[in-house]
Amino acid sequence: MDHRLPFERNDVAEMDPDGDRFSNQQEFEGGTDPNNKDDYPDATGKLVLTKITALPYLVMFSNAGGNAFSIKRIDPPGARLPREEKWSSWAEMGLTFPESGPEDNRFKLISDGAKDVANPATGRERTDVPFVMVEDSTSGETIELIQREKVDLPVYKASFAYDGPGAGMTPKKDEYDKGDVFKLDGAGTDLKILKITADSAELESTAEGKNPKTIKKSLGNAE
Repeated sequence: MDHRLPFERNDVAEMDPDGDRFSNQQEFEGGTDPNNKDDYPDATGKLVLTKITALPYLVMFSNAGGNAFSIKRIDPPGARLPREEKWSSWAEMGLTFPESGPEDNRFKLISDGAKDVANPATGRERTDVPFVMVEDSTSGETIELIQREKVDLPVYKASFAYDGPGAGMTPKKDEYDKGDVFKLDGAGTDLKILKITADSAELESTAEGKNPKTIKKSLGNAE
């Protein structure tokens, strides 16, 4: 079906006769009608990840006592954390921590042990240094915390641009956090941010009349 398009024109593939912000080429690939503004491809294709911001998040395992391990968030270099963002937990094996604050239950203590470790300042080896292994629900990674060594586990924020139907997002924010929910205006699509890494974001997309699906947006890729 030619959809009454002017194929004699060299720019017919780039044209948007129904004004839905999708070109004829995009509508052809999506199997939609280029002359019907209410029939267009998946609007998430017009969502672009423009920036990732990394905020330092320093954690340190300081001590052990019985079956519990003292783990806390500490100030980044040259700055002081607001009181509500600081936490200190006596974590127990198999349980999540910290128990309160904006990053509550981010980590889970899964194992402990001891090993020989080179002192990064002197190069001398320290023997039988305690360490713990924790799962980080933000990154999905397993992290090793060596006693009295700082580890930076950044918190990432994502920025997006959208140029699809409606050409807006609600709520519109400069930066979005993991767990944030926003709507693509005019497209009937809700998005929830599942994960943000140093160069990508995973979102759950729920559109009217369709099953939820997971999409991934990467920096430098205008999908």
